[in-house]
Amino acid sequence: MTDYSKALPDELVLLREPASTSLAPRSWEVALLVLDEDGDVHLRKRTSHGADGVPMDEWKGRTMTWQLASSKFGACVLDIDRLRRELADGGYLSFLLDRVRAGHTVKWDGNNYVGRLTEDAVDASDDIENDDYAADVEVWDAEEWLQGEESPAATLRAIDLPTDATDEQIAAAASMLADDAKRDGVVIAGDMAEALRSIIDAARQDA
Repeated sequence: MTDYSKALPDELVLLREPASTSLAPRSWEVALLVLDEDGDVHLRKRTSHGADGVPMDEWKGRTMTWQLASSKFGACVLDIDRLRRELADGGYLSFLLDRVRAGHTVKWDGNNYVGRLTEDAVDASDDIENDDYAADVEVWDAEEWLQGEESPAATLRAIDLPTDATDEQIAAAASMLADDAKRDGVVIAGDMAEALRSIIDAARQDA
């Protein structure tokens, strides 16, 4: 078997953006496992609006993609530890990807180069698609996690940060709060220091 785990990031958070108007589509992100026509395997994040077209190389089957997780119904984080185990040599996904690669060919059909799969490769591809790799953890926007239902001023008092805090104080508080979130098993989306600056600005305006 093959080790496909080397290109994985340390973390991959998938976010869902609110619609800009009542008629505009909401966008979300998907994590894709990709097997390109050269036989290389990697991870890709793609933003979806629900009616997006499929890239030509995927439509023609030259590149194979499998959705691993989606933020369509809420922000989530990819289970990198599980993926790393299963993509490593001897892992479940490594076994399936080897079967797809062995049965995947790209040939000229008279109009385009198209990908073809053997029956065994189709079965292996279906097994990859029929699983979800979203981790069972909470994902919070940094500012929402910090403030909750509290006022900006109350939030700053709770973390002992003044409205005239220096960049060094903000950076130290952001680092401490990021550690707190990690201990609580919460994944924070966004920059903690920027969220603190936003809360400080709001507290100044309220004052």
